[in-house]
Amino acid sequence: MEEQVLGVTKLVNALFAKPVLALLAALHIHVENTQYPISDHIAMELVVFLDRDCGFSRGFKGRLSVENPGGTQQCMEGIADEPDGCRRARPA
Repeated sequence: MEEQVLGVTKLVNALFAKPVLALLAALHIHVENTQYPISDHIAMELVVFLDRDCGFSRGFKGRLSVENPGGTQQCMEGIADEPDGCRRARPA
């Protein structure tokens, strides 16, 4: 039975298979499937990483401001400044 390959994996391998094979050959690493050296889980990790990175950059970079911070920026700064702020001891 032939292994099914995701469309995303086919696309990632079409774009990056040759450089990956060259790098693996230089490191003396044998690849079982030379047609698809990048496996499904690696291809999906790459897609998720790029989606999250680009989405975060597009969503927040244009709205960040030192002079006039928005609500989201203030919330994120509050979390970054004191990540365990919600676990502070409450006065009795």
